[in-house]
Amino acid sequence: MNYKKAKYVGMIVVVLFVFSLASVFAGGEDEKKEGSYSVGFSLPSFEFTLFSAMQQLYMTKCKEMGVKGQVFNAQMNQEKQNKDIEDMVTAGFDAIIVCPITVEGAAPAMKYVNEKKIPLFTVDRFVSKELGVKIISHISVDQKEIGRMGGKVFVKGMKEKFPNAKEWIVLELEGTPGASSAIDRSEGINEFLSKEPKMKKLPNLAANYDTNTAVSVTEDVLTAHPELMGIIAANDMMIEGSLQALVNANRVGKVLLVGMDGQISTVKKILEGSIYATPTTTPLMASMALETAVNYLNGKKVEPLIVAPSQLVAKENAQAYLDSPLAW
Repeated sequence: MNYKKAKYVGMIVVVLFVFSLASVFAGGEDEKKEGSYSVGFSLPSFEFTLFSAMQQLYMTKCKEMGVKGQVFNAQMNQEKQNKDIEDMVTAGFDAIIVCPITVEGAAPAMKYVNEKKIPLFTVDRFVSKELGVKIISHISVDQKEIGRMGGKVFVKGMKEKFPNAKEWIVLELEGTPGASSAIDRSEGINEFLSKEPKMKKLPNLAANYDTNTAVSVTEDVLTAHPELMGIIAANDMMIEGSLQALVNANRVGKVLLVGMDGQISTVKKILEGSIYATPTTTPLMASMALETAVNYLNGKKVEPLIVAPSQLVAKENAQAYLDSPLAW
């Protein structure tokens, strides 16, 4: 999916997002549709904070819209996700929404959906367009832009924290290898880090978007590189894992931390000062995807790319974010 199309759908994004936000938090009582549908949704895992929130919002939205919905938990197992998608076809869902674990792994099952002529949508993560899977619409935040926001604020934080250092020894924690979000966020991060001559990156390490993995990986890096000065992670669960490793090593405050996603627990740590900043994503992508699927089933035109908004949360606006309906 080419995120350069985002500007083209900017106005639609705003309208859809405001409509989605209003209906989620005000009850969606004025919503009308022409028929009752069944729409299945495959998520990589319910263990991740973002996906758990998406699952809950999706089912709430289904009830509001009178849609028969079911969310399938792939448990970070690509074979299971593919089987779940095939089961949705067998069950006769009117439309199927997928958040694929990787850009390639779910393609065979998604092609099967295409063969059965069931409308197919992706949310948050996408499949590589070279694989020939036909997607009606992709609903997501701009993952590269989230990476850019993270990279930019990370450089700012390093300049503030270590203004006189000759070089900055830093680590990037990547998400699930092969996931489109991990690929795009890393590209965005490095658009800024690669331009800073003082930035000396250790080899990137994958912590799979997982807190416990990030604890272990960070502890190993701290042992091997006690001079570590900063960590930027592709999601908040990992940066919280890095923070825990710093707690264990009695080094909190000595290493700059930047995460991504904007989950409430991380933003509270930004207020406390232990984490520097986080660009936000939103679980409302799930309810936006359901609305898009129903609109398509009702014969309405839908855009091929719908981009949900993001913002940077740092100490100066953390409380305002927590007080807003966007906090999750």
